[in-house]
Amino acid sequence: MDIKSSFTYDSKIANESYAAKASASMAKENRLATGQKVADSSSDAAASLQIKSRTNEAALENINAASSAVEDVARAEEMIREANRRILEQSDDSVLAQANQSTDAVTKLLG
Repeated sequence: MDIKSSFTYDSKIANESYAAKASASMAKENRLATGQKVADSSSDAAASLQIKSRTNEAALENINAASSAVEDVARAEEMIREANRRILEQSDDSVLAQANQSTDAVTKLLG
C-alpha cells in the first residue's frame, strides 16, 4: 500500500469513526427518550472506536516502517556511490604510479 492510499484509507477510517460516534450518540438519545439502558450502546461504540484506533496505529506504524526502508535504501545507494568514487581515485593513482615507474625504467636504460 503506497503512502497516498494509506492516507486515503486513514481518512476513510476517521470518517467511519465519526459516523460510528454520531450513530451511537443518536442511539443513546433515542434510548434516553424511551428510558432504555444507555451503557450497552456506549460500550459497543467505545469498543468499535478502540478497534479503529488500533487499525490507525497499525497503518501509521506501517507507513513509518516503509519510510524507514526507503531511507535505508537511499543511504545504501549513497554509500555505493562513495565506494565507487574511492575505487576510481585509487585506480587513477595506481595507473599514474605505474606510468611514472615505466618512464623511470626507460630513462635508466637510456641513461
